[in-house]
Amino acid sequence: MLNETELLRDINDILNHCRTNGLTKILTTDIIRRNQGNYYNAQTSPQKSWNSKFGKFLKDNASSLRIQEIRKDVNTKDDNNNRTSCSEWEL
Repeated sequence: MLNETELLRDINDILNHCRTNGLTKILTTDIIRRNQGNYYNAQTSPQKSWNSKFGKFLKDNASSLRIQEIRKDVNTKDDNNNRTSCSEWEL
């Protein structure tokens, strides 16, 4: 993962692009896809999962990112069609 300053900058760029294009909500998985180019379920414990750590990073930085978690445990699928869950954010 990038250092925190670079990651915040990259995520802010992603979220601002979404806002400019009229989006009002986004899933954690979609933020990861836009940042990494893809999203795959780690299929490991949340304590070891990079994806879970990314979600925690979003929660910890929600104020500076100007996002608010509006739903937890949203069912979705990764790029291999594996089931997973994530949070939904209001922009």
